[in-house]
Amino acid sequence: MMAGNSTCNVTFTCSAREGNKTIKYIWTRSAGAPVFSIEESLLVQHRLGDEDLPVTCTAMNPVSNSSASASPKAACEGPTLPQAMSLPYCHAKGILVLGVLGTLLAGILTVNVLAAWEQRQH
Repeated sequence: MMAGNSTCNVTFTCSAREGNKTIKYIWTRSAGAPVFSIEESLLVQHRLGDEDLPVTCTAMNPVSNSSASASPKAACEGPTLPQAMSLPYCHAKGILVLGVLGTLLAGILTVNVLAAWEQRQH
């Protein structure tokens, strides 16, 4: 959900179902970071354009635990392409226009050269 000032609010939910066993949830930012929530759901604010700060949920019961991470940036802005693969829309459009103009210029030159060549033949 978009809030004001280019801020996106996203809620992540961590769930594990194992019958009647008690499950604890712990949310952290990165390895060694302090715990910032022990609830099943977590509300995260992400400012568009900021760096990605993934969150990790660890679900624990008395005999085991399991972790999963999520990206607020991906949730708010969508997945990003590797830098080498992404091409801004304007650049792609410019390349297309240059290609079309180059093809037209080649066609015009070919027609003029062929016309001049035919006139010399007669």
